Amino acid sequence: MAGRAPRAHRSPAWRRSRRLPNGQLVCTLARAQSFLHRDESIRPDDVRVSLDDGERTAGPYQCSQFLT
Repeated sequence: MAGRAPRAHRSPAWRRSRRLPNGQLVCTLARAQSFLHRDESIRPDDVRVSLDDGERTAGPYQCSQFLT
């Protein structure tokens, strides 16, 4: 994919910059799942989200992991 540094050359700063969009996605999905199952009293932090880009899977994550 154009514009991506080879995995071996990705800096810690590059990995930290990926946390924001991943965190937004995880928290959005967790809130949506919580809303859909509100009768069951599922909170966003009860939801675990795994991200799969077709090559690798990351997670499972909780929304609170991205709020620190």
